[in-house]
Amino acid sequence: MATTDEDPDVYQSQGPHYISTLRDRKFRIRPPSNPIDDDPPPDSIVLDTKAYLDDRTNSSTADGYTAAGHRIKVTFWIARPPRVSYFTVHFPGLPTPALLAELPRVLCTDGDLVLLRVAICPRHLLSLPQHNDYIVYRAGVRKLQVLPPHPTRLFSDLEVGLLRCRCNGNNDADDTFFFFVAALSSGFRRGSYELDLFDSRTCAWSTKTMDVEPSQKQSYSFSCPTKVIAIGGERGSVAWVDLCQGVLICDLVTSDDDDTLRYIRLPLLLAPNKMRRGASCDRDIAISNGNIKYFEMCVHAQPGSCDGKTYISQDWEAAAWRWVDSEKSWHMDFKFKASETLVDKSYYELLPRRDEDTETMPVLSRLHTGHPALSLHDDDIVYIMAKVDHRDQKAWMLAVDMRNNTVRAVADFTSGRTASGFRFTYLQSEISKHLTRK
Repeated sequence: MATTDEDPDVYQSQGPHYISTLRDRKFRIRPPSNPIDDDPPPDSIVLDTKAYLDDRTNSSTADGYTAAGHRIKVTFWIARPPRVSYFTVHFPGLPTPALLAELPRVLCTDGDLVLLRVAICPRHLLSLPQHNDYIVYRAGVRKLQVLPPHPTRLFSDLEVGLLRCRCNGNNDADDTFFFFVAALSSGFRRGSYELDLFDSRTCAWSTKTMDVEPSQKQSYSFSCPTKVIAIGGERGSVAWVDLCQGVLICDLVTSDDDDTLRYIRLPLLLAPNKMRRGASCDRDIAISNGNIKYFEMCVHAQPGSCDGKTYISQDWEAAAWRWVDSEKSWHMDFKFKASETLVDKSYYELLPRRDEDTETMPVLSRLHTGHPALSLHDDDIVYIMAKVDHRDQKAWMLAVDMRNNTVRAVADFTSGRTASGFRFTYLQSEISKHLTRK
């Protein structure tokens, strides 16, 4: 049951006036009205990365202060996929949220930890590290932890990773744990990178130079990270992923003289000459049940329909791979086409339809689809955003069972701020299984 700091009616009466002072329309968008699931939380979720400004709270709410002393509350609202979960942020003492340079963001999660970035400053100061707070949320703990700023650098949101580590082999439920926040940036030499690392044990940042393995340095290909995933394990591995080319893996729980990055090239494209879209539109990578899983989809546009703005989808297909480290190779687990994917009648009615669609036309293959997200707890499932036209604001989420080639569920994506196209909007997280509802 959601609660507020004051009388719940006060928020409703003051809310519009409070929000009307915001200078940016996106700050005024209210959280989704979808009911939150009452069942036990799912093992993993799809989480909207941008906060909503709202003073409601629930049993997940954690409280803290930014480095500048501004009070902040963070609350998670969990929904069963393919519905998208979200989080809210409230600044009880902030004179006006117009002081925010942008909405708070979730950068990454690992286990019961979430890393957020919050910037309370004028827009023109957003690029300065001292005006960006990295804040760690831990499920079940009511206090937020604010990290000290890096002394010289502000990282791109897409190059920052989070890794939760056990102390002396204790289990995850034990309080004896530590975590790393890590960022990898290109150096001045080919195959050379700078690793910036925050260690919660010392509460300090450090920097060291990392190099791609000598045997791979001349042949590897990596531009810039589009995603960071926590692999974990005994070596405490984190992977920086260029979804167009490959994966750089760094072991954080190692000796100080270990400065080597391992490289994994991604599988060849399903259709090298297909219609070009952004990497996050077509691909995803995740750790599922201890395996590195990679997913790619491609659109087959009707010949002559691409006019530079939109296209008519004739069909789309997808495949999922699993990295087998002992063989140093990718194994394809699934491959399917939308035109061959079964849709239950109850979900068929929920699917969006183009004006020219008929009852006998394969609706799924005609939709514009993208932004796939592999499930973290079910190896067979991938979540995909669907639109009638990729330029539309309105979107739906599909849960596709790759093993049985069926659509398992359909849900509205009711963020109220879906952008044109399939830009990076959400990420997978296991934070849900560490939260309890009261």
